[in-house]
Amino acid sequence: MDTSTPAAVASFVTLAKTPNLLLPSNPFRCLTRPRASLAVCCANSHASPPPPSPLPRVASDEEEVAPPRLRLRRIAEEFRALSEADRAHRLLAYAAALPRLTEADRVAANRVMGCVAQVWLLGRCDGAGNILFAADSDSELSRGYCSCLVSALDGAPPEEVLDVDTADLAPLGVAAGARSRANTWHNVLVGMKKLARAAIAAREGRPRGEPFPSLLIGRDGAVRAQGSYAEAQAMFLSPDHSKIAELVNTLMEKKIGIVAHFYMDPEVQGILTGAKRQWPHIHISDSLVMADSAVQMAEAGCKYIAVLGVDFMSENVRAILDQAGFNKNGNCIVHDMFGHEVVEKIKEEYSDAFLTAHFEVPGEMFSLSMEAKTRGMGVVGSTQNILDFIKNHLNLALDRNVDDHLQFVLGTESGMITSIVAAVRKLFDSYGSSEDGANIEVEIVFPVSRDSVSKTSVDDSHDFGSSVTNDLEQITIVPGVVSGEGCSIHGGCASCPYMKLKISCLSTE
Repeated sequence: MDTSTPAAVASFVTLAKTPNLLLPSNPFRCLTRPRASLAVCCANSHASPPPPSPLPRVASDEEEVAPPRLRLRRIAEEFRALSEADRAHRLLAYAAALPRLTEADRVAANRVMGCVAQVWLLGRCDGAGNILFAADSDSELSRGYCSCLVSALDGAPPEEVLDVDTADLAPLGVAAGARSRANTWHNVLVGMKKLARAAIAAREGRPRGEPFPSLLIGRDGAVRAQGSYAEAQAMFLSPDHSKIAELVNTLMEKKIGIVAHFYMDPEVQGILTGAKRQWPHIHISDSLVMADSAVQMAEAGCKYIAVLGVDFMSENVRAILDQAGFNKNGNCIVHDMFGHEVVEKIKEEYSDAFLTAHFEVPGEMFSLSMEAKTRGMGVVGSTQNILDFIKNHLNLALDRNVDDHLQFVLGTESGMITSIVAAVRKLFDSYGSSEDGANIEVEIVFPVSRDSVSKTSVDDSHDFGSSVTNDLEQITIVPGVVSGEGCSIHGGCASCPYMKLKISCLSTE
């Protein structure tokens, strides 16, 4: 037991004598609830978790029917009546009243992402369709936060859980507290709401949809693709060595430097990443630093700079080269909104994941990432900002050195995956052997609609032979728009022909 627990309990007994306070003992008496047959999947688990340890509860008739928002208001009034020091004691008292989860429940599949401490959350429905929560943490203060939320939301209909907003936490002093504490409150609430949505879907008989395609990067650097779209991205992470050698020889002979945007096709990025090990004058980045890299290459003796990006990027590189004294030779719809289907799926199944969005992604995807940013679970910025966000959270997980699964929804062009995988592998390598560390995985989720992925077809004009033709027709999907040109509202940059390879070769002489 934590050494602070006896003192917390003693403080709790003293405070319990104060009138008109909602005591943490009210929601937690030793009464066993009947177990229901429905188990709700938690966090990233695709299988139903073991039912949580029963969370005893009893209250007055008035409290029993009070909606969660009213219960939160009562807890807020309770804390407002206490001094700062007594609030900490009261949190520890709430923590002491929260039953511990079993070791079988304290697993990565039930972890709440985005909390500094380890926090676990489970949920299930009782026979009446109300949702029952159980939570735990390796931090006593975080256990106190969990206990407050469980006492407010436990036993409520799922719809009432969804009615609770993060703004309802403000009276508890969350907004004024440390950012890490606010993140715990907010992210546990988001996890509870995700479980509530799953409970409603199960009650209505709605089957769980297919997850978005994703890439899992393990501690050993191995990449596992989940879904055909992800397989298409992953196949270019190990490029043909003969192509790399051919490119390097040409670049060295002609003294050509290459600046490429993260949006370039994964096949191109895979070859460039391999070539950079032998020819240092290759740089893949966002548009903000491409020009600076080009200047450095020109100063190092490169006679030509190949710009792999869209037109405005080469124009910007040309302008900066001119300003630096290198002479000259040498419109794009960048983003469109993510479709309704994609956004709704993120809300339903990925609300507790880390969300990323490029500056130029408008619509609801932008708003979702902005909301996630307020609780430390999102980033809105350039492609470099997105890459740094992923690296920073992986660094934190590696420093903690506990089993973890980090799930990032990539709200920008999927071609960026090459640079992400390279950065993640580099961080894993810098922290030593996977045998010495915790089992940490990074999952990159591609939020693409089914309509942004097209089936293959074989043109009769190509004589492949019957066996080859049959094999090609069995290939189910490849990334790309189904028909037409221009941006797709179903996949953003992933299906934009304007974001594909364009080469501008600029002279530095």
